[in-house]
Amino acid sequence: MKFKTIFRKNIFDLNEIAELRSFLKKKSNLCNIDIDISKFEQNDYLPKHMFSKKLLDFLKENLQDELFFIQNFVIQKNNRTFNKEKYHKDSGKAHQSDILSKKENIYGKIGIPLQDNIKDVGGGIDYLKPMFLDNFKDKNQIINKIRALYYILQDKFTDTQLYSKAGDVIYFSALLSHRTTLTNKLKVNSIDDKYVIYFQLTNLNTIKDVLRITRNKKNISSEDINKELITKDFNGNKIKILNNNLSQEVGNYIGL
Repeated sequence: MKFKTIFRKNIFDLNEIAELRSFLKKKSNLCNIDIDISKFEQNDYLPKHMFSKKLLDFLKENLQDELFFIQNFVIQKNNRTFNKEKYHKDSGKAHQSDILSKKENIYGKIGIPLQDNIKDVGGGIDYLKPMFLDNFKDKNQIINKIRALYYILQDKFTDTQLYSKAGDVIYFSALLSHRTTLTNKLKVNSIDDKYVIYFQLTNLNTIKDVLRITRNKKNISSEDINKELITKDFNGNKIKILNNNLSQEVGNYIGL
């Protein structure tokens, strides 16, 4: 399995995006709060899109492993920045990179932006491209300094904005340095609401690596983990969700 930090594909057409935006405009109470995926019913509107066959096939094709989803997700509305922020990693601590730098481990975020990411308007993210052959480990101080310099130069001399389009599905690893794209304050009153659906996924090997540490056990069986999973069927597409306790245990250790 090849370690991937970011990839994207246009999955939803403009009609679907318009329908999603209309739905969220009417259901504004769903925005900017944690939502439990496992509470959705089979034919509910949002999971029909979030876990469509086309989207799931796209993720599996790129990540090449069975996928498990963190229980809670969020629909961000008008999460904007008006000053250039520092880049950050969702899992930026040394003990997190120890686990997530392994090429067989997966932990990342899926973003579904419902608008284009336009210069000075925003709508998505900026990100720093990793160094060639970077293993993302944080234990070598020389490599850390070289990486930091590489990122500084990249930010100063290149355009780091990801020009995503409405309908794209974007996956990025929790080890990817990124930030919210800047919005010019003068344009706020003339632009549409910004919506991005974010949810997280992982794989079995990552879960086991975390639990060996958090539970102080050498052997973590797949059978034990299965007892802490919730299986849901959304329009014929079955997904596995970490229950609340397991989502918190894994997320608190490697980043929520």
